[in-house]
Amino acid sequence: MPSLRIYYKPVLGLRCLQSRPFSSSSSVKEDNRQLLKAGARYLSEENIERTRKNVELRKLDIDFDHLVGEYHKYLQLQERISDLEHEKKRASEIISSTTIDNEKEDKMNQVRQLKSKLSDLKAEMHPVEKSFIHNVSFLPNNIHPDAPIGHEPRLVEYLNKKHCRDFTPLDYKELGKRHDLFDIPSAAQCSGEGFYYLKGEAAVLELALIQYAMSKAIKNGYYPISTPDVIRTHVADRCGYQARSGENQYYLLANEDKCLSGTAEIPLAGMYLNKNVLYSDLPIK
Repeated sequence: MPSLRIYYKPVLGLRCLQSRPFSSSSSVKEDNRQLLKAGARYLSEENIERTRKNVELRKLDIDFDHLVGEYHKYLQLQERISDLEHEKKRASEIISSTTIDNEKEDKMNQVRQLKSKLSDLKAEMHPVEKSFIHNVSFLPNNIHPDAPIGHEPRLVEYLNKKHCRDFTPLDYKELGKRHDLFDIPSAAQCSGEGFYYLKGEAAVLELALIQYAMSKAIKNGYYPISTPDVIRTHVADRCGYQARSGENQYYLLANEDKCLSGTAEIPLAGMYLNKNVLYSDLPIK
């Protein structure tokens, strides 16, 4: 059996805050609230440099300074709106409690002016908030402290020592040809370059390897699940895979807001969409 080296390869997976709204307005509002909360957490004074470093390490095309500027403008407008709302509330309370006509009239005029100012500020806030929510959705999750940084993999261990052989091993192409295990030319005509048919023992071996891997996983506490191959694109977005980003990493279904999952982790995450998971139930395997 050949020697096997196991490495921790420093490839950082991308998981963004991206969220695409559902059809109901309540779900859209809740999505936006969650993104605003996440943005506030990632761009808070204690986390902002960590977030900036995370974006740099992942080499993402995000204008971080522009995003921070948007966030500060959003906070300033939010503070001004809050102050005016508080001032309007106090004036309304005076109107309700005072019996002096002149004072009541003055406060009513003040409330009308405050309403006008609030209307203008909220109109100014809307595009700022909308743009910030869109841009903050592309911030990735934080890199785990144990994730290696850089391009060099770190050797963890060897599996199986090298054995001396009294024969020259054959590659898979020669073995497949001798035992009629593959049909690559037919697959190229049918499906294109890079595809193949597995035949006879090779097809059985594929199924055996799947069963072997599944049995090992189950013995180690994992629960088997077979997932859907088609998912809604907003589910992929929420997992950090922008299905309509133009990067051609997904096969989209025509005339439907759906795509092929590509990897089981996305529909697995979709199992817990809009559900709360108790910390005591983690990790879910």
